[in-house]
Amino acid sequence: MDNYSKNKLHDPIKDLTVTQKNTTENLDELEIKRQKRSFSEENWLYWIRIGFMLLASCLSIVIIFTLFWHILVPREWRWLEENDIMLIKDIAITIIVGILLSLGTTYLIRKK
Repeated sequence: MDNYSKNKLHDPIKDLTVTQKNTTENLDELEIKRQKRSFSEENWLYWIRIGFMLLASCLSIVIIFTLFWHILVPREWRWLEENDIMLIKDIAITIIVGILLSLGTTYLIRKK
């Protein structure tokens, strides 16, 4: 056995290139391992994007719920002032328009 086989902390991709002759079978195996490594990075970035979208969605729901709460409940139950409610109203309108535009873009515009 050579040094790479004995060492427990070895890189499988490096093993393929250093210890074995580069036949087409070994190169295919090397390419598969590189694709798996690349896929795990893509998967990681995918979940970061999903997390960001979930966070943005939750914040949007809280803002819209707060606006409707202050519209529907009596004045005694409200905790925001009129200026704050107007700011939340502007943010809520922006959120709703953004959602409508994204849904319209997604479902109404057809790709050719």
